[in-house]
Amino acid sequence: MLVLDVETSYGNKSNPFHKHGVLVCVGYHGTSHSGVIKCEGSWLDELNEITSHYGTLCGHNLKFDLHWLSRHGFDYRDFSLVDTQTYEYLLTDQQHQWASLEELGQLYLSEGKIDIIKEEYWSKGIDTTEIPYDLLADYCLQDCKLTYKIAQKQIEAIPAQKQMLFKLCMQDYMILSGMEENGLSFDRARSATLAKKNQKRAEELTRKLTEGISYRDFNFGSTDQLSVLLYGGTIIENRRIPIGHYKSGAKKGEVRYKREPVEHTFPRKYKPIKGTESAKEGYWATGEDVLRKLKAGDIVDNILEVRKLNKLVGTYYDGLCKKQDEYGWDHDKIYGKFNTAVTATGRLSSSDPNLQNLAGEAKIIFTSRYD
Repeated sequence: MLVLDVETSYGNKSNPFHKHGVLVCVGYHGTSHSGVIKCEGSWLDELNEITSHYGTLCGHNLKFDLHWLSRHGFDYRDFSLVDTQTYEYLLTDQQHQWASLEELGQLYLSEGKIDIIKEEYWSKGIDTTEIPYDLLADYCLQDCKLTYKIAQKQIEAIPAQKQMLFKLCMQDYMILSGMEENGLSFDRARSATLAKKNQKRAEELTRKLTEGISYRDFNFGSTDQLSVLLYGGTIIENRRIPIGHYKSGAKKGEVRYKREPVEHTFPRKYKPIKGTESAKEGYWATGEDVLRKLKAGDIVDNILEVRKLNKLVGTYYDGLCKKQDEYGWDHDKIYGKFNTAVTATGRLSSSDPNLQNLAGEAKIIFTSRYD
């Protein structure tokens, strides 16, 4: 078994699919090999020669390291995999989720990581590429050695009846790693067009909803204000009233204002559903499940439609374009994460973005499925 660990540029959130991300070095530690390779020149040939002596690759949150190495040409598909984070999750019956390397080091060995890199460099905004290489190499190798010892402890702790479970989970881990690397093909131009179209429609419906409302700053995102609109009540607006001009001082000539409370009273349009009372007296729940139980009408229908349109724009059409820019992805790809060590029930989850819960209307901005 050979442990691998990479150190990469930090400023891009270390996202392995950032088009300008930099792989600085790769550490390795096994039964016969231990060291750090600086990622320049023929470093990949050196890594391939070392890994050729092993059948199993190990790491902590190993998919991260494999993604960085794979983008530079390293092929890990013929190896067996061991991920200490996933192993801990399985060993604790899904109780220890997202275990950190520091946590596991202390738990199994009373031993931790080297703190100086995080404390003296990353926490001060210094990128990995600017850290003295000797310090970085020591930090990387210590992580490799720590991971190796943790993995040995975990392997010894696997009950005989669960050996096949661990094997199958790591085979699944291999597949998920490939899925993440492939990404989803994304039509950014179409997404931007749909964002504008849906935003315009949401604004039109919002204007229709605000017709006849005297409160100019009515907020449909406020559950309290929406409760008042639907079930009746009063909103107090602290309105700025002009009362003259400043006659002296730094604001001489400028308009003076005072704040004056103005009441906006709304009649009841719907009878509240029993059991939907809010903890705040005089208010009721306005969630989608509640609104769909109310008698259909233009107000409720339009509110639900605006929420749907805003979700499509904010989370998908506009949101995914922003996600691409944030992580430095190519404009024709979206890369999600599939998490194997996070849910209490053992189910797979997806995040950043969540590709398991795409709205039906959002699927048209993806041009292919995972291979």
